[in-house]
Amino acid sequence: MMKRWKVLPIVLSLLFTGCWDRTDVDDIAIVVGLGIDKIPEEHMILLSAQVVNPAYGKSSGSGEGTSFTVLTSQGRTFSDAIINFSKSYSKRMIYSHNKLIIMGRDFAKSDFSEVMDYLERERQFRENMWIFTADKSAKELLQTQMATENLPASGLDDMMGFLRENAFTVTTQLYDFIYRLRSDAGVSTSPYIKIVDEEKRINEKLSRAGMKITGSEVEIPKKIQIEETAIYKDNRLIGTIDKNESRGLLWLRNQLKGGLVILLGEGGNQKQTSIYIKEGKSKVTSSVKDGQIFMKIQCEGQADLRGVGNLTIDVSDPKVMEKLERQTEEILLHRVNKVITKATKEFNADFLGFSEHLHNQHPEEWHRLKKGWNDIFPNVQYEIAFHIKIQSNGLIRNPTQ
Repeated sequence: MMKRWKVLPIVLSLLFTGCWDRTDVDDIAIVVGLGIDKIPEEHMILLSAQVVNPAYGKSSGSGEGTSFTVLTSQGRTFSDAIINFSKSYSKRMIYSHNKLIIMGRDFAKSDFSEVMDYLERERQFRENMWIFTADKSAKELLQTQMATENLPASGLDDMMGFLRENAFTVTTQLYDFIYRLRSDAGVSTSPYIKIVDEEKRINEKLSRAGMKITGSEVEIPKKIQIEETAIYKDNRLIGTIDKNESRGLLWLRNQLKGGLVILLGEGGNQKQTSIYIKEGKSKVTSSVKDGQIFMKIQCEGQADLRGVGNLTIDVSDPKVMEKLERQTEEILLHRVNKVITKATKEFNADFLGFSEHLHNQHPEEWHRLKKGWNDIFPNVQYEIAFHIKIQSNGLIRNPTQ
């Protein structure tokens, strides 16, 4: 019940600030989420704005309809589509409370320089807005009702705040997104967001097991999933990396603050051990010799033992703990190595930040090398070292206790 009233503070703040000539809430549309899609056949873009419904949650009753509506506008450019909102709707669009921008996959593959330029120039748009890339349509994402939130944009905002604090995946805000695009490498990233049809997924799983749900009155809501990372180069989407590669990228950016590693025992999946990395830090040192660039990557972290699948294991034995630490290091090393390989061999896009380390540590060399970085980057040599220390095994010494 409390979630419903998250909409009202936004509305009330507009009534008392005096920032606009017209303060009647019925005359304005408060945008909290904006999506950008491409209409290929018409060479147009489609803007979708998630707008707060001020009538929702009034004390006199349950309110009218849902907590939000999605308005759309088309235009040949982003600024054209923004202006065209006023040609289709009588309310004045207010963007100062906008929390996020979602770029649909097809639009993200095109040159979006004009959009970023507009967002920087227009003061209503804040530089700390979250940037997302949709696996399909941005409009569809803005129309998706989240299971625990009446206002989807607020739910995504809360989710990204949590993910940033715990560093489970790569998060990106407008200022950082544009800064990286304008760096010497010209490469940036954003969270890659999907809609998962839980009911369809469950039915497919049951079908494989020879069962099926029929005539169920329980509606299973769709789920928004953020695990992968979108990669941009020269103002265009060029591909994605998976969740483990994304966590490897967090190590390279020295942004790892948490994460779970699952170790498989000799018995396979039936004997899993959970290691939680509660703190991690990394250092990348660059060197240049005879024209060859070398990166030394040193990572270390502290971990807790969260769950042991093998009941016969003796976690009080130092040798056992050392073995678990080495297994954890191997998995983490594989993640970092995999994302480096993908960046250098598949994308030729330095979203790893190697150019920044060269620039900061060897500015004169970087000035000489930066023009040919696209040819140099795929051949960068590197060495990765991990040191993980499991500090706690919980309140008990062994699983059998």
